[in-house]
Amino acid sequence: MSANASTSTRTQPSNMKMLKECTYPYTNIERINEEKQRILVHLNAIKADCNVLAMDVEKSLKLTDSAEKDSIIDFSVSDGE
Repeated sequence: MSANASTSTRTQPSNMKMLKECTYPYTNIERINEEKQRILVHLNAIKADCNVLAMDVEKSLKLTDSAEKDSIIDFSVSDGE
């Protein structure tokens, strides 16, 4: 066996590994797209949760603001008497 032949047999597994890595996105496109859809559904659920929390915060701030305004009005009425 020549030196050239032994070098090519040593690099062959490395070349095969590189080939598998390069072709992975193309050979597994269905699985990758399924994973993408799963992630998008999860992100949409997180987004919906964030929207609900934002509405709750707005509602609580409105209640707090109106309570503060009511108490200010109450103080001004009680001071005027």
